Amino acid sequence: MKGIVKPRKIFTLSVSQPNHTISPIPKNPKLALSDPNWKSAMQSEFDALIRNKTWDLVPHPCDA
Repeated sequence: MKGIVKPRKIFTLSVSQPNHTISPIPKNPKLALSDPNWKSAMQSEFDALIRNKTWDLVPHPCDA
């Protein structure tokens, strides 16, 4: 009978930190548009909505 064998190490965990800092959450759209990271993120979201046809732009209601 063999003794207890230490299992082989198959996986390693590597954690890295991005080179950029995380932008704080803007308080309003104007502040978001002044931050290049947020502006890029908003543009990506908008492009995805258009590409996936998940919404339609409709006219603004007269009574709003």
